[in-house]
Amino acid sequence: MLPEFYLWLNAVIYAIFAVWCAISPTSTATFSGIGFLNTNGRSEYFALYVGLQGAWSVMYAVCALHPDLFYAGIFFSVFIYAGVVAGRWISIFQKGVSGNNAYYIAILELILGSWAVLLLTNF
Repeated sequence: MLPEFYLWLNAVIYAIFAVWCAISPTSTATFSGIGFLNTNGRSEYFALYVGLQGAWSVMYAVCALHPDLFYAGIFFSVFIYAGVVAGRWISIFQKGVSGNNAYYIAILELILGSWAVLLLTNF
């Protein structure tokens, strides 16, 4: 039950972020501290934030719907969050942040990544 809940939680979080980024890219970019330099930047942001987060949402939902894919979803999470958490915290320590939003995102990612590691070790 716990892996299923974790997978659904990720599916919902990424679906919300994908929709939010699609509907209001400027506000989500500003929330994240990203500025658009030109149309190419907006296109890149849309492709990565809407496309990847939407795909991750679907992947997590598929894994949550199929108990035989629970392990794959958790395994995926460990590697995704390991990269994101490492990159985010290295960036925070090297570059600093201009507001608390970066910390909120970093803490959420750290929690979800740590949770994935715990789930994986209990499989």
